[in-house]
Amino acid sequence: MNKNSSNGAISQLTVLFLFTFWLLGTSVYIFSRGFLLSRFELPNLSSAKSLPVGNTIDHCLFFQTTEFQNGSEQTLLNATGKWIAPQFDRAIVLIVDALLTDSKNIAFNNKKFSVWYGCVFVHSGLWNNAVFKLKIIFPQEYPYESPKIYFLNKIFHPLVKESDGEFNLKPQFPTWKVYEDYLFLALAFLKDSFNNYLLSTLTLDDCFNTEAYSLYRNDLTKFAEIAQSNVRDSLTPSTLYRSESSDCPIVFSHLSDSEHESIKKKIHESVQKSSLHIKKQYRDL
Repeated sequence: MNKNSSNGAISQLTVLFLFTFWLLGTSVYIFSRGFLLSRFELPNLSSAKSLPVGNTIDHCLFFQTTEFQNGSEQTLLNATGKWIAPQFDRAIVLIVDALLTDSKNIAFNNKKFSVWYGCVFVHSGLWNNAVFKLKIIFPQEYPYESPKIYFLNKIFHPLVKESDGEFNLKPQFPTWKVYEDYLFLALAFLKDSFNNYLLSTLTLDDCFNTEAYSLYRNDLTKFAEIAQSNVRDSLTPSTLYRSESSDCPIVFSHLSDSEHESIKKKIHESVQKSSLHIKKQYRDL
Protein backbone atom coordinates (compact mmCIF):
# COMPACT_ATOMS: atom_id res chain seq x y z
CA MET A 1 0.00 0.00 0.00
CA ASN A 2 2.80 2.40 0.88
CA LYS A 3 4.68 1.41 -2.26
CA ASN A 4 1.67 2.18 -4.46
CA SER A 5 1.16 5.52 -2.75
CA SER A 6 4.82 6.37 -3.29
CA ASN A 7 4.62 5.44 -6.97
CA GLY A 8 1.48 7.54 -7.35
CA ALA A 9 3.17 10.58 -5.80
CA ILE A 10 6.16 10.17 -8.11
CA SER A 11 3.85 9.92 -11.12
CA GLN A 12 2.04 13.10 -10.09
CA LEU A 13 5.34 14.95 -9.68
CA THR A 14 6.48 13.71 -13.09
CA VAL A 15 3.26 14.91 -14.73
CA LEU A 16 3.51 18.27 -12.95
CA PHE A 17 7.14 18.67 -14.05
CA LEU A 18 6.33 17.80 -17.67
CA PHE A 19 3.34 20.17 -17.68
CA THR A 20 5.44 23.00 -16.25
CA PHE A 21 8.17 22.36 -18.82
CA TRP A 22 5.59 22.32 -21.63
CA LEU A 23 3.96 25.51 -20.36
CA LEU A 24 7.32 27.31 -20.16
CA GLY A 25 8.36 26.18 -23.63
CA THR A 26 5.01 27.16 -25.12
CA SER A 27 5.16 30.59 -23.48
CA VAL A 28 8.66 31.26 -24.85
CA TYR A 29 7.57 30.15 -28.32
CA ILE A 30 4.42 32.31 -28.33
CA PHE A 31 6.31 35.35 -27.03
CA SER A 32 9.07 34.94 -29.63
CA ARG A 33 6.41 34.80 -32.35
CA GLY A 34 5.16 38.27 -31.42
CA PHE A 35 2.56 37.68 -28.69
CA LEU A 36 2.47 40.79 -26.44
CA LEU A 37 5.12 42.30 -28.72
CA SER A 38 3.34 43.71 -31.76
CA ARG A 39 5.43 45.17 -34.53
CA PHE A 40 4.83 46.22 -38.10
CA GLU A 41 7.25 45.96 -40.97
CA LEU A 42 7.04 47.66 -44.33
CA PRO A 43 6.40 44.96 -46.92
CA ASN A 44 8.35 46.85 -49.58
CA LEU A 45 11.21 49.30 -49.75
CA SER A 46 10.83 52.73 -51.33
CA SER A 47 13.36 54.33 -53.63
CA ALA A 48 13.92 57.86 -54.83
CA LYS A 49 12.93 56.85 -58.37
CA SER A 50 9.41 55.71 -57.58
CA LEU A 51 6.50 56.75 -55.38
CA PRO A 52 6.03 55.11 -51.98
CA VAL A 53 3.93 51.97 -51.97
CA GLY A 54 0.24 52.68 -51.58
CA ASN A 55 -1.68 55.93 -51.30
CA THR A 56 -0.92 56.65 -47.65
CA ILE A 57 0.00 59.72 -45.66
CA ASP A 58 3.55 59.47 -47.03
CA HIS A 59 2.14 59.82 -50.53
CA CYS A 60 0.34 63.01 -49.53
CA LEU A 61 3.22 64.57 -47.63
CA PHE A 62 5.74 64.08 -50.41
CA PHE A 63 3.79 65.55 -53.32
CA GLN A 64 5.65 68.38 -54.99
CA THR A 65 4.46 71.78 -53.81
CA THR A 66 3.61 72.79 -57.37
CA GLU A 67 0.87 70.19 -57.34
CA PHE A 68 -0.90 71.84 -54.40
CA GLN A 69 -0.40 75.32 -55.79
CA ASN A 70 -1.92 74.39 -59.13
CA GLY A 71 -4.76 72.57 -57.44
CA SER A 72 -4.49 69.46 -59.61
CA GLU A 73 -2.50 66.25 -59.62
CA GLN A 74 0.20 66.65 -62.21
CA THR A 75 3.44 64.81 -62.92
CA LEU A 76 5.04 63.66 -59.70
CA LEU A 77 8.51 63.14 -61.16
CA ASN A 78 10.86 66.05 -61.50
CA ALA A 79 13.60 66.68 -64.02
CA THR A 80 16.01 64.36 -62.21
CA GLY A 81 13.61 61.43 -62.52
CA LYS A 82 13.02 61.31 -58.77
CA TRP A 83 9.70 61.76 -57.00
CA ILE A 84 11.26 64.07 -54.39
CA ALA A 85 14.32 66.22 -54.98
CA PRO A 86 17.06 66.55 -52.33
CA GLN A 87 16.81 70.23 -51.45
CA PHE A 88 18.22 70.58 -47.95
CA ASP A 89 20.97 68.98 -45.95
CA ARG A 90 19.84 70.31 -42.57
CA ALA A 91 17.37 68.99 -40.04
CA ILE A 92 14.01 70.65 -39.49
CA VAL A 93 12.57 70.63 -35.98
CA LEU A 94 8.82 71.24 -36.08
CA ILE A 95 7.46 68.84 -33.48
CA VAL A 96 9.68 67.12 -30.95
CA ASP A 97 8.01 64.53 -28.73
CA ALA A 98 11.22 62.77 -27.69
CA LEU A 99 14.86 62.94 -28.66
CA LEU A 100 16.40 60.21 -26.54
CA THR A 101 18.98 59.11 -29.09
CA ASP A 102 22.46 58.42 -27.82
CA SER A 103 24.16 61.34 -29.52
CA LYS A 104 27.77 60.39 -28.96
CA ASN A 105 27.97 58.78 -32.42
CA ILE A 106 26.59 61.82 -34.26
CA ALA A 107 29.23 64.00 -35.89
CA PHE A 108 28.18 67.38 -34.50
CA ASN A 109 31.46 68.83 -35.69
CA ASN A 110 29.94 68.42 -39.15
CA LYS A 111 28.09 71.63 -39.91
CA LYS A 112 25.24 69.76 -41.58
CA PHE A 113 24.15 68.35 -38.23
CA SER A 114 25.19 71.13 -35.88
CA VAL A 115 22.54 73.67 -36.94
CA TRP A 116 18.81 72.89 -36.73
CA TYR A 117 15.83 75.11 -37.35
CA GLY A 118 12.42 75.00 -35.74
CA CYS A 119 9.24 76.88 -35.03
CA VAL A 120 7.09 77.27 -31.93
CA PHE A 121 3.38 78.08 -32.10
CA VAL A 122 2.24 79.73 -28.88
CA HIS A 123 -1.35 78.93 -27.89
CA SER A 124 -1.68 80.51 -24.46
CA GLY A 125 -0.35 83.24 -22.21
CA LEU A 126 0.74 86.77 -23.03
CA TRP A 127 2.13 85.74 -26.45
CA ASN A 128 -0.97 83.78 -27.47
CA ASN A 129 -1.16 83.11 -31.27
CA ALA A 130 2.48 84.05 -31.89
CA VAL A 131 4.64 82.13 -34.37
CA PHE A 132 8.32 82.23 -33.43
CA LYS A 133 11.10 80.70 -35.51
CA LEU A 134 14.09 79.12 -33.80
CA LYS A 135 17.68 78.28 -34.57
CA ILE A 136 19.34 75.52 -32.56
CA ILE A 137 23.11 75.16 -32.53
CA PHE A 138 24.85 72.07 -31.16
CA PRO A 139 28.42 72.67 -29.96
CA GLN A 140 31.13 70.16 -30.85
CA GLU A 141 31.10 69.02 -27.22
CA TYR A 142 27.41 68.00 -27.34
CA PRO A 143 25.95 66.08 -25.51
CA TYR A 144 28.43 67.08 -22.79
CA GLU A 145 27.54 70.73 -23.37
CA SER A 146 24.04 72.13 -23.82
CA PRO A 147 22.69 73.23 -27.20
CA LYS A 148 22.07 76.92 -27.77
CA ILE A 149 18.63 78.10 -28.87
CA TYR A 150 18.08 81.43 -30.63
CA PHE A 151 14.83 83.20 -31.50
CA LEU A 152 14.87 84.53 -35.05
CA ASN A 153 11.91 86.81 -34.33
CA LYS A 154 11.96 89.93 -32.23
CA ILE A 155 10.68 89.07 -28.75
CA PHE A 156 10.68 90.98 -25.47
CA HIS A 157 11.09 88.20 -22.91
CA PRO A 158 13.05 87.96 -19.63
CA LEU A 159 14.93 84.84 -20.80
CA VAL A 160 15.78 86.13 -24.29
CA LYS A 161 18.72 88.40 -25.15
CA GLU A 162 17.64 91.43 -27.14
CA SER A 163 20.98 91.53 -28.98
CA ASP A 164 20.95 88.10 -30.64
CA GLY A 165 17.79 86.32 -29.46
CA GLU A 166 19.57 83.67 -27.36
CA PHE A 167 17.28 81.82 -24.97
CA ASN A 168 18.59 81.17 -21.44
CA LEU A 169 18.40 77.48 -20.47
CA LYS A 170 20.24 77.95 -17.18
CA PRO A 171 17.16 78.36 -14.92
CA GLN A 172 16.10 74.81 -15.82
CA PHE A 173 19.51 73.34 -16.67
CA PRO A 174 22.14 75.05 -14.47
CA THR A 175 24.49 72.19 -15.39
CA TRP A 176 23.81 70.19 -18.53
CA LYS A 177 23.94 66.50 -17.56
CA VAL A 178 24.94 64.13 -20.33
CA TYR A 179 22.32 61.45 -21.08
CA GLU A 180 19.97 62.97 -18.51
CA ASP A 181 19.23 66.25 -20.28
CA TYR A 182 17.99 66.21 -23.87
CA LEU A 183 16.91 68.65 -26.53
CA PHE A 184 13.24 67.76 -26.15
CA LEU A 185 13.45 68.76 -22.46
CA ALA A 186 15.04 72.07 -23.42
CA LEU A 187 12.28 72.71 -25.95
CA ALA A 188 9.63 71.82 -23.37
CA PHE A 189 11.15 74.40 -21.02
CA LEU A 190 11.15 76.96 -23.84
CA LYS A 191 7.47 76.27 -24.45
CA ASP A 192 6.68 76.62 -20.74
CA SER A 193 8.53 79.94 -20.59
CA PHE A 194 5.52 81.57 -22.27
CA ASN A 195 3.26 80.60 -19.36
CA ASN A 196 2.58 83.12 -16.62
CA TYR A 197 3.34 80.56 -13.91
CA LEU A 198 6.93 80.04 -15.02
CA LEU A 199 7.44 83.76 -15.62
CA SER A 200 6.35 84.47 -12.05
CA THR A 201 8.97 82.05 -10.65
CA LEU A 202 11.95 83.70 -12.38
CA THR A 203 14.51 85.69 -10.47
CA LEU A 204 16.64 88.59 -11.70
CA ASP A 205 19.70 86.32 -11.91
CA ASP A 206 17.82 83.98 -14.28
CA CYS A 207 17.21 86.66 -16.89
CA PHE A 208 19.10 87.75 -19.98
CA ASN A 209 16.73 90.72 -20.35
CA THR A 210 16.55 92.40 -16.95
CA GLU A 211 14.42 95.25 -18.35
CA ALA A 212 11.76 92.76 -19.41
CA TYR A 213 11.91 91.09 -16.00
CA SER A 214 11.47 94.41 -14.16
CA LEU A 215 8.59 95.47 -16.40
CA TYR A 216 6.83 92.10 -15.93
CA ARG A 217 7.13 92.48 -12.16
CA ASN A 218 6.18 96.16 -11.90
CA ASP A 219 3.89 96.95 -14.85
CA LEU A 220 2.22 93.83 -16.22
CA THR A 221 -0.17 95.86 -18.38
CA LYS A 222 2.68 97.55 -20.24
CA PHE A 223 4.53 94.24 -20.52
CA ALA A 224 1.43 92.59 -22.01
CA GLU A 225 1.16 95.36 -24.59
CA ILE A 226 4.74 94.73 -25.74
CA ALA A 227 4.12 90.96 -25.82
CA GLN A 228 1.08 91.47 -28.04
CA SER A 229 3.20 93.71 -30.25
CA ASN A 230 5.61 90.76 -30.62
CA VAL A 231 2.65 88.57 -31.60
CA ARG A 232 1.43 90.99 -34.26
CA ASP A 233 4.95 91.37 -35.63
CA SER A 234 5.40 87.59 -35.85
CA LEU A 235 2.22 87.31 -37.94
CA THR A 236 2.90 90.10 -40.42
CA PRO A 237 3.65 88.82 -43.95
CA SER A 238 7.06 90.50 -43.96
CA THR A 239 8.05 88.44 -40.89
CA LEU A 240 6.06 85.24 -41.28
CA TYR A 241 6.85 84.60 -44.97
CA ARG A 242 10.43 85.80 -45.07
CA SER A 243 13.44 83.55 -45.46
CA GLU A 244 15.52 83.94 -42.32
CA SER A 245 18.78 82.89 -43.96
CA SER A 246 20.03 81.03 -47.01
CA ASP A 247 20.44 77.79 -45.05
CA CYS A 248 17.06 77.92 -43.25
CA PRO A 249 14.60 75.48 -44.87
CA ILE A 250 11.55 76.77 -42.96
CA VAL A 251 9.76 79.22 -45.21
CA PHE A 252 6.01 79.74 -44.85
CA SER A 253 3.90 80.57 -47.88
CA HIS A 254 0.41 81.98 -48.18
CA LEU A 255 -2.46 79.63 -49.01
CA SER A 256 -5.89 80.62 -50.18
CA ASP A 257 -8.91 79.18 -48.38
CA SER A 258 -9.58 76.79 -51.25
CA GLU A 259 -5.96 75.53 -51.29
CA HIS A 260 -6.07 75.11 -47.53
CA GLU A 261 -9.27 73.07 -47.66
CA SER A 262 -7.89 70.98 -50.53
CA ILE A 263 -4.77 70.05 -48.54
CA LYS A 264 -6.83 69.27 -45.43
CA LYS A 265 -9.08 67.01 -47.50
CA LYS A 266 -6.15 65.09 -48.99
CA ILE A 267 -4.51 64.62 -45.59
CA HIS A 268 -7.81 63.45 -44.09
CA GLU A 269 -8.35 60.95 -46.90
CA SER A 270 -4.79 59.66 -46.61
CA VAL A 271 -5.09 59.23 -42.84
CA GLN A 272 -8.32 57.29 -43.31
CA LYS A 273 -6.69 54.96 -45.83
CA SER A 274 -3.68 54.51 -43.55
CA SER A 275 -6.03 53.64 -40.68
CA LEU A 276 -7.80 51.03 -42.80
CA HIS A 277 -4.43 49.58 -43.81
CA ILE A 278 -3.34 49.30 -40.15
CA LYS A 279 -6.66 47.68 -39.17
CA LYS A 280 -6.18 45.14 -41.97
CA GLN A 281 -2.71 44.34 -40.61
CA TYR A 282 -4.21 43.70 -37.18
CA ARG A 283 -6.82 41.38 -38.66
CA ASP A 284 -4.11 39.48 -40.54
CA LEU A 285 -2.02 38.87 -37.41
